Amino acid sequence: MIQLADLEKLTPKDIEALESTIQPILSKRVELKKRIYRNGNSQTIMAGVNPIIAMERYIVETASGYLGGKAPKYEVQEIVNPEKRSLIKRILDKVMGEKNLKDEMEIIMQYITNYNDDGDEFYRLVRDVMEVGACYEIIYESEDNEKVYSRLDPTQTVAIYDYSTPVNLIGVARLYKTNDISGNTSFVMEITDRDSKRTYRRPAVGAYELVKEESKLWGDVPAICFEDINGISIFEPIIDLVKSYEQVYNNCKNTHQYNDEAKLKVTGYTPNEPLTIPDENGNLIANPARQTEDAVLLNSKVFYTPDKDGDIEWIEKNINDGAVTNFEKTTIDLISLVGGVPNTTDTGFSNADNSSALEKKFFTLEQIVTSIAIGLRKELLRRWELIFNRINMEKNTKYDFRQIEVKLYRNMPTDRLSETDMALKLRGLVSDETVIGQLPYEFNPQAEIEQLKKEQEEEPIDILKDKEVIKDEDKSMETDRQEVVANTNKEQENK
Repeated sequence: MIQLADLEKLTPKDIEALESTIQPILSKRVELKKRIYRNGNSQTIMAGVNPIIAMERYIVETASGYLGGKAPKYEVQEIVNPEKRSLIKRILDKVMGEKNLKDEMEIIMQYITNYNDDGDEFYRLVRDVMEVGACYEIIYESEDNEKVYSRLDPTQTVAIYDYSTPVNLIGVARLYKTNDISGNTSFVMEITDRDSKRTYRRPAVGAYELVKEESKLWGDVPAICFEDINGISIFEPIIDLVKSYEQVYNNCKNTHQYNDEAKLKVTGYTPNEPLTIPDENGNLIANPARQTEDAVLLNSKVFYTPDKDGDIEWIEKNINDGAVTNFEKTTIDLISLVGGVPNTTDTGFSNADNSSALEKKFFTLEQIVTSIAIGLRKELLRRWELIFNRINMEKNTKYDFRQIEVKLYRNMPTDRLSETDMALKLRGLVSDETVIGQLPYEFNPQAEIEQLKKEQEEEPIDILKDKEVIKDEDKSMETDRQEVVANTNKEQENK
């Protein structure tokens, strides 16, 4: 965490000192990203280079999908009790819980989240936290008056806080490098605080200069920031285990490769040709005749040694396959344990055939992501605080962000049939809206209830119409039956 007491008072001369402060943090995050996305290729593997086993990516992918795989939902709470609304209005001078304000806020949030593709934005923020332990987002108003929130690259961005208790966000600094068409390199520092956004630039060799300043009218720092309290990513604790696993795997691979190219040992036999001969300059070189003799020996199906005690065998390295396999399995289990993600290749995971068993497999990961989920929920609420405060300032409205409830969901394999049965058992104990919300499907409870009421109102009319049609059909059939009976009786009388 970076703390400053005078961010607004920084001069171009101070920016270089700020750069030296934040550069080590950004450099560490770049290295973490490299570990996740390190990868070998066919050329390096064929050249004998040890393959890369990027278990860090498995940890990040699993944790990111678990917490960020489902988009968050935002609901506005309605205070039904008029006495509570009156008390809040009288004591705190806040208008809360009114039906019209609730509906208006939900419509506004739905429009803004659709415009910003909220599901994708949330997943990218979660993934940043898993990869480097931090995520950042800037909020601004476009030229078309759209409220936009956009992720900032954590390998370029840091948050700046004050020294209060608790600390308050006072700014966001973004440092990146640019190149022009001629290949000239420049370094850019952008600082966004509650009043403005200032852009400083310096050449590869030189000092920073203020090149642009834009005023901000948000009344606060228009950004949200989450930084892990320990400053680590989710996979850092397992880096040494991954290195150990790679070493054992590569040692085993090299041993097998050595055995594939093992040397042949022959005892009790002396070759006819010497191993080396001198060249024209007197330097020893490999003897072509000896190479031909060795090739004949290797290709012969039967070979006899003159010495009765002679022998021919391959010089190989013995591998204790059982010990190697046990070590590799133990290391994989430790990586899953310390990293907090389930080992999906484990038989216990594949045999988990109900929601309860699956939840137990994800228990450790749930504990790890809980603090992250709490921090992200707080920052998402702050996002809506900034947006609705901006709307209130522009339109003189009285929307209160504290009515918003942010709900985060976990994305994991589920037994939908069991969860559906469990939700339906709650009918009669809780509201239908709550029951629908518990179903393992992407239903909008309010929309479903309204649609159900509409169908129930229309159903009696349709049933009445159907009954009239049935009555008419019954009358027609009865008439036809009577005619058939009459004709039959008449024919019998004639006979």
